[in-house]
Amino acid sequence: MLDINNYYEQLVTAQLLHMAKEINELNYKDFMEDVACIALNELPARYVRSLVDLHSHFTDLDKEAMEQQVADAIQKALVKARRRSEEVRD
Repeated sequence: MLDINNYYEQLVTAQLLHMAKEINELNYKDFMEDVACIALNELPARYVRSLVDLHSHFTDLDKEAMEQQVADAIQKALVKARRRSEEVRD
C-alpha cells in the first residue's frame, strides 16, 4: 500500500479536535464525522507522503491560506450538518 495522505484531512481533524469543547451535539461522533466529510468535500485534495514533503513544497503563506480554507469549510459544514440534524429530528 502507498503511504500517502491528503494533508487537508490532517488540518480538518486538528481544527475539529480543537473546537470539540465548543460543539455540543447529540450523537457527537457521528456529527463530527459528518462535519469532517462535508468540509473535506469543499476542499481540494493536497496529497503528501510525509510532513517533510509538506514543508518543502508549501510556503508559510500557502499553509496559512490552507488553514483559512479549512476554517471556512468547517464553518459551512457545521451549518449544513446542524441543519440536517434538525431536519432529522423534526
